[in-house]
Amino acid sequence: MSNRVLWLCLVAIAGCDGGVGGHADKSNPDGAADTDVFDPTVNFQRDVRPLMERDCLECHKPGGIAPIDFTYNAADWADGAAPAWVSVAAAAVASGAMPPWPADETCRPLENSRKLSDADKQVYADWATSGFQVGREQDYAPPTNTHALRPEGLRDADMILSSAEGWKPSTENPDEYRCFLLGDTVPEDLYISGVEVVPDDTTVVHHAILYQYLPQQSDDITRLREQDEADPGAGYECWGNPPADTFAAWAPGQIGEFLPDGIGHYAPKGAQWVLQIHYNTLGHDPATVRADHTAVHIWTYGPDDTPEELRVSIPVPNTDLNIVAGDPAAVEDFNFDLSFISDYTELLGDVPVVGVMGHMHQLGTSLELSLDYADRSECLLRIPDWDFAWQMRYTFPESEWLSVSDAKSIHLTCGYDNSAENQIVVNGTRLEPRDVHWGESTRDEMCLAYVQVQAPTLLVKLLLSSF
Repeated sequence: MSNRVLWLCLVAIAGCDGGVGGHADKSNPDGAADTDVFDPTVNFQRDVRPLMERDCLECHKPGGIAPIDFTYNAADWADGAAPAWVSVAAAAVASGAMPPWPADETCRPLENSRKLSDADKQVYADWATSGFQVGREQDYAPPTNTHALRPEGLRDADMILSSAEGWKPSTENPDEYRCFLLGDTVPEDLYISGVEVVPDDTTVVHHAILYQYLPQQSDDITRLREQDEADPGAGYECWGNPPADTFAAWAPGQIGEFLPDGIGHYAPKGAQWVLQIHYNTLGHDPATVRADHTAVHIWTYGPDDTPEELRVSIPVPNTDLNIVAGDPAAVEDFNFDLSFISDYTELLGDVPVVGVMGHMHQLGTSLELSLDYADRSECLLRIPDWDFAWQMRYTFPESEWLSVSDAKSIHLTCGYDNSAENQIVVNGTRLEPRDVHWGESTRDEMCLAYVQVQAPTLLVKLLLSSF
């Protein structure tokens, strides 16, 4: 059973009796007796609430990507009774489904890990054993640190870009790719400190990619504008990967990218941003599908502030997939030759890998990425239990950066389960397995990784200008 199915089952179970039997002493409205004597029983206010605020509220909040709001509201805990969702939360922690962090850190240490310590997991387990005691609000102390996905004190975005009108995807074409030109070309050189693709209707947005066409691709930009004008409604139909730089992306589980001081992305004057959205309406009632207004939020450096280094993502795609119908353990291997890097080594010097991201579809079971040298192989990313719902960008602490300058290749291995039992269900019917190849459709598959490198600003600009 997948983590997502487990989650839904637990929600259903928790809702059956309308609550959880976590009743404490009702002589105090906070659920504990009116005494200053320390109660060793694990409770929400003193022990669990700070953990949730540290690890969960970035997603489990109003407007967040998670389905349940964990934000504290005293009314939800009235009469010393815990709300129904607490058993779901404790069970998800016990199973390892939450907080989501699919990457195996024995492969390579990662920044901002969401994995809970054994001690933290035990707090949730003891809380469940105690009957989800509420405790006293005066015993609550806020967490001293958080695993926030956005920097603390982040200002409002400097730019918010979206289509002028929303797009309502069709249920007759359940896998629809739509591109939207985000405004005119970039009016001046921009150095970007943060970028976030913000999906509007996550029930139909399968994934979204922000592409950047460079100024020297003016013919392509003109062609895109002609396509946009010829296609009625917002945007235009666009299948496949365009000949442009992948600037940012969103897939389930992915939040924005916010860069350290002195590091940025680069958008040259005259560049054109194009947002490609894959809508999937498989199994949706047409009456429930609404117009989507997915947007891109961008944070920039000031006009007199230039970052010292820039980050660029290199796609590593294995497009030659042949996943045989019925195979429960298909494996696809791919070597991405890095010999071309040697042409730029003298100019660029030591170019580090600073982060990675993997991408597959619904049949994926595992993904592993390594950087291979003449004398050794270094693991970059290992996801032993792939979950389409949690596709994340991972970054390495600086002590774990690896150089691509003298590497020979990048090795990508993707595992799949194409058995009858693992097919998606549409309108209550499980589909039959079929041979699956690389493709954009939800029922197709991908074996794709992005390797993010970092290099001096002037050199990256020079290389981009020669593209």
